[in-house]
Amino acid sequence: SLDRPFNNKRPEQNNVEVLEIFAHQAATTIENTRLYLQSVRNAEQEARLNELLEAVSSTLDVGDIIRSVAEGALRLLPFSRMTAAVIDAEQVGFEILRVQVKPDSTLEMTRDRRASLGNSAMQRAFNEVEDHIYQVGDSDVNTYEDLRTWYENGEMTSLVLPLQTGGENLGAIHIGSDLDSAYGFREFRPLLRRMAQMVASAIQNARLFDQAVGLQVLNQSVVESIEQGIVVLDNSGRIISVNNFMTDRYGWETDVIGSDLFAYRPLLSKILSDHLRAVLETGEPQERINQLVNSAADEDIISNFYLYPLRYEEKIRGAVMLVEDVTERARLQQEMESRANQLAALTDVSTRITSSLERADVVQLAL
Repeated sequence: SLDRPFNNKRPEQNNVEVLEIFAHQAATTIENTRLYLQSVRNAEQEARLNELLEAVSSTLDVGDIIRSVAEGALRLLPFSRMTAAVIDAEQVGFEILRVQVKPDSTLEMTRDRRASLGNSAMQRAFNEVEDHIYQVGDSDVNTYEDLRTWYENGEMTSLVLPLQTGGENLGAIHIGSDLDSAYGFREFRPLLRRMAQMVASAIQNARLFDQAVGLQVLNQSVVESIEQGIVVLDNSGRIISVNNFMTDRYGWETDVIGSDLFAYRPLLSKILSDHLRAVLETGEPQERINQLVNSAADEDIISNFYLYPLRYEEKIRGAVMLVEDVTERARLQQEMESRANQLAALTDVSTRITSSLERADVVQLAL
């Protein structure tokens, strides 16, 4: 060092300048090494997040999502147990998923349900939408029921994070370690927050998918239960979907999707082409009543056609055609008209008979 030179002589200016150059180079090397190590750690964390994202996005089961998160978190910090509380879609209770890390680093999961989280640290995170770290000896350990249970089982460090996405609270997740001041709980806290957000997004996506499938099944059931033909067309007149009534009653094939309506059924062009064009251009509903078409059994069917615009954001995206089979109704109307004519004739004869007093006239009217 400069205060104790090896030759006991005061260092000269040129010696000091050389040492300063070496000191700057050493400082630069140290800083570059620190930045390099930091970039390596960041790259490793991003890689783990990407692996976690791929794992949670590949499944729609909440249990598989939590297991994937536990496997990813186990590479970051030495935790002993993980607990996830996820509110159900009806907002009436919580599904509890518990993950226990065995001595051989394998995971064991159990599932349960609770009506509420009660006075717990997880309920606090759910209400406040904030994460909290607890350690053995904290006063909060005796305040919350779940903390008391975990610490009675040997836990010494706990991190509880909220599960929130899109402004909606879905629950909370707890990570606990049997080590005092366990490594990683504070160091990787921001990363664990991002993990919790990924979990919440994956759970929400799974729910939205299930809801979409449920609505699709419900809509399909409603459509198939309607005793009318339903044909959905795009704005070029191509068929998007048909219901079973059209295949069963009118003999349409199941692979008709994508076909042009009038190319598939040329006879409908004379009946509907102008009206379909009017619906697509003006958006005004159209109807064609008592039209004669062929059925699946090659018999004549009297049908009513109702055309409605298919709108999306004030734009006409296509049309919906309802086809009503009124053959039986038309036959009944014809029979009723025939009966009414017969009744009118009988009434006229009866009136004329009762108005005549001569026996010969009555016989003549009757005949």
